[in-house]
Amino acid sequence: MGEPDPNGKAPGVSYRVDGLRLTVTFYGGVCEKYGLKLDESKPGTVQAKVVVREPQPAGQACAAIAKLQEVSADLKTQLEGRTVFDQNTGQELPRNQGPDEVGGPKH
Repeated sequence: MGEPDPNGKAPGVSYRVDGLRLTVTFYGGVCEKYGLKLDESKPGTVQAKVVVREPQPAGQACAAIAKLQEVSADLKTQLEGRTVFDQNTGQELPRNQGPDEVGGPKH
Protein backbone atom coordinates (compact mmCIF):
# COMPACT_ATOMS: atom_id res chain seq x y z
CA MET A 1 0.00 0.00 0.00
CA GLY A 2 1.16 3.52 -0.73
CA GLU A 3 3.30 2.72 -3.79
CA PRO A 4 2.76 4.98 -6.81
CA ASP A 5 0.55 3.54 -9.52
CA PRO A 6 1.59 3.88 -13.18
CA ASN A 7 -2.05 4.66 -14.05
CA GLY A 8 -1.93 7.89 -12.05
CA LYS A 9 -3.64 6.68 -8.89
CA ALA A 10 -2.02 7.81 -5.67
CA PRO A 11 -3.08 5.45 -2.89
CA GLY A 12 -3.05 6.81 0.65
CA VAL A 13 -0.53 5.71 3.26
CA SER A 14 -2.20 7.12 6.39
CA TYR A 15 -4.46 9.91 7.61
CA ARG A 16 -4.87 12.34 10.46
CA VAL A 17 -7.76 14.52 11.46
CA ASP A 18 -7.87 17.93 13.13
CA GLY A 19 -11.43 18.95 13.83
CA LEU A 20 -13.19 18.68 10.46
CA ARG A 21 -9.91 18.73 8.48
CA LEU A 22 -8.91 15.28 7.15
CA THR A 23 -5.35 15.00 5.82
CA VAL A 24 -4.16 11.99 3.81
CA THR A 25 -0.47 11.17 3.33
CA PHE A 26 0.47 9.51 0.03
CA TYR A 27 3.31 9.03 -2.45
CA GLY A 28 2.87 11.06 -5.61
CA GLY A 29 4.84 12.44 -8.52
CA VAL A 30 6.69 15.69 -7.97
CA CYS A 31 5.33 17.53 -11.03
CA GLU A 32 1.60 17.04 -10.47
CA LYS A 33 -0.64 18.92 -8.03
CA TYR A 34 -3.05 16.82 -6.00
CA GLY A 35 -6.37 17.21 -4.27
CA LEU A 36 -8.53 15.08 -1.96
CA LYS A 37 -12.12 14.02 -2.61
CA LEU A 38 -14.21 12.68 0.27
CA ASP A 39 -17.35 10.56 0.09
CA GLU A 40 -19.26 10.43 3.38
CA SER A 41 -22.44 8.87 1.95
CA LYS A 42 -21.99 5.39 3.51
CA PRO A 43 -22.72 5.17 7.24
CA GLY A 44 -19.67 4.51 9.42
CA THR A 45 -17.11 5.23 6.70
CA VAL A 46 -15.31 7.99 4.87
CA GLN A 47 -14.00 7.19 1.39
CA ALA A 48 -10.92 9.30 0.64
CA LYS A 49 -9.52 9.57 -2.87
CA VAL A 50 -6.31 11.37 -3.81
CA VAL A 51 -6.78 12.89 -7.27
CA VAL A 52 -4.54 14.77 -9.67
CA ARG A 53 -5.81 18.37 -9.78
CA GLU A 54 -3.18 19.60 -12.21
CA PRO A 55 -1.26 17.12 -14.37
CA GLN A 56 2.34 17.66 -15.35
CA PRO A 57 2.43 20.35 -18.05
CA ALA A 58 2.83 18.87 -21.54
CA GLY A 59 6.40 18.99 -22.77
CA GLN A 60 7.82 19.72 -19.31
CA ALA A 61 10.70 17.49 -18.28
CA CYS A 62 10.20 15.97 -14.87
CA ALA A 63 12.06 13.40 -12.80
CA ALA A 64 10.06 10.19 -12.54
CA ILE A 65 10.16 10.04 -8.76
CA ALA A 66 7.52 9.98 -6.09
CA LYS A 67 7.72 11.71 -2.75
CA LEU A 68 5.67 11.58 0.42
CA GLN A 69 3.03 14.31 0.23
CA GLU A 70 -0.19 15.38 1.92
CA VAL A 71 -3.58 16.63 0.79
CA SER A 72 -6.46 17.83 2.94
CA ALA A 73 -10.19 18.35 2.68
CA ASP A 74 -12.96 19.26 5.10
CA LEU A 75 -15.36 16.65 6.43
CA LYS A 76 -19.08 17.50 6.55
CA THR A 77 -19.30 16.16 10.13
CA GLN A 78 -16.80 15.07 12.80
CA LEU A 79 -15.05 11.76 12.08
CA GLU A 80 -16.38 10.31 15.41
CA GLY A 81 -15.31 6.69 15.03
CA ARG A 82 -15.93 6.36 11.30
CA THR A 83 -13.39 4.29 9.37
CA VAL A 84 -11.36 5.99 6.64
CA PHE A 85 -10.84 3.98 3.44
CA ASP A 86 -8.71 4.73 0.40
CA GLN A 87 -11.13 4.77 -2.52
CA ASN A 88 -8.33 3.93 -4.99
CA THR A 89 -7.49 0.64 -3.26
CA GLY A 90 -10.49 -0.16 -1.06
CA GLN A 91 -8.08 -0.56 1.87
CA GLU A 92 -8.59 0.93 5.33
CA LEU A 93 -6.13 3.73 6.03
CA PRO A 94 -4.26 3.70 9.34
CA ARG A 95 -4.51 6.78 11.51
CA ASN A 96 -1.28 8.72 11.93
CA GLN A 97 -1.15 9.31 15.68
CA GLY A 98 2.21 11.04 15.73
CA PRO A 99 3.48 14.34 14.42
CA ASP A 100 3.49 15.18 10.74
CA GLU A 101 5.40 12.37 8.99
CA VAL A 102 6.14 14.25 5.77
CA GLY A 103 9.87 14.79 5.55
CA GLY A 104 10.78 11.65 7.46
CA PRO A 105 11.83 11.12 11.05
CA LYS A 106 13.04 14.05 13.06
CA HIS A 107 16.21 13.42 15.07
